[in-house]
Amino acid sequence: MERVQKEQVINSIQGELATAKSLVVVHYKGLTVAQFTNLRNKARKEGVLVQVTKNSLAKRALENTPYKGLQNLFTGPTAVAYSANDEVAPAKAVVDFGKTNENLKIVGGAIGETILDVAGVRTAAS
Repeated sequence: MERVQKEQVINSIQGELATAKSLVVVHYKGLTVAQFTNLRNKARKEGVLVQVTKNSLAKRALENTPYKGLQNLFTGPTAVAYSANDEVAPAKAVVDFGKTNENLKIVGGAIGETILDVAGVRTAAS
């Protein structure tokens, strides 16, 4: 990926996260394409977007957002779930999906500037 393309991706991620009320970071290692698609479809019905991210670009994109404190979570096969409409919808979407598929691992998240650990994300979902 060329530098210009990387900058476009970073700007795109920053733009999306600028309107996000909350964000949940997950690891998806072991999920099949069909399972991941199912997660995306279920989440989309709840107003949540689930996006696979390139860790180095996501870390750079988070620098100028309220979610800067989540940068250390971006290791391994990472995806983010976020919503501009509902603060708890991303947490609900990933926790509900995780009940039927143990390969989806919640790593952490944030509601606004409040950083959440795994237990915090589960609490927010309930």
